[in-house]
Amino acid sequence: MDFTDVSFVLKGRKRKDLLLALDRPRTPTQISKVIDVSVTNLWSKLKALERQGLVECLTPEEQKGRIYALTKKGDSVRKKVQQMDVTT
Repeated sequence: MDFTDVSFVLKGRKRKDLLLALDRPRTPTQISKVIDVSVTNLWSKLKALERQGLVECLTPEEQKGRIYALTKKGDSVRKKVQQMDVTT
């Protein structure tokens, strides 16, 4: 496994929290409640993970209530982050 993506996630506490919160598909509102951050602040982190290929929108045609989930790559990175992080 390439640890570049793991490093990218671990560099940001909320990025890591977001990745770990996606243990199942969720809307941004649900994610924001789980990781205790406003939806506005969540967007930049969500888009960063999406650009890395770790997260995907399952309902891109929706304007509200979009549902996001981990990609296969994201799930693999999530598992590695959990293994490495003693605070999880």
